[in-house]
Amino acid sequence: MLANDLAKGYIHIGNYGTNFNVISPFRFGTYVTSAFLIKIFGLSEWTLVAFPFFISIVSCLLAYSLAAHFFGRLVSILIAT
Repeated sequence: MLANDLAKGYIHIGNYGTNFNVISPFRFGTYVTSAFLIKIFGLSEWTLVAFPFFISIVSCLLAYSLAAHFFGRLVSILIAT
């Protein structure tokens, strides 16, 4: 809801109301990126899932590469899964 409103031009910063978590306006990485994707592709479930999914894949690849560098391939496979 916050990202959709931001995509439409309405900013909720400082406007918590009763339906908003106090932390939500400060999560700009997710909030703004989701609003950007909504602005480009429209509001859908796929649009809202795309950025967190991409970040989770990148996190697994980063964990794998760091573990492979420091501990070896076997440990890196266990860490990435």
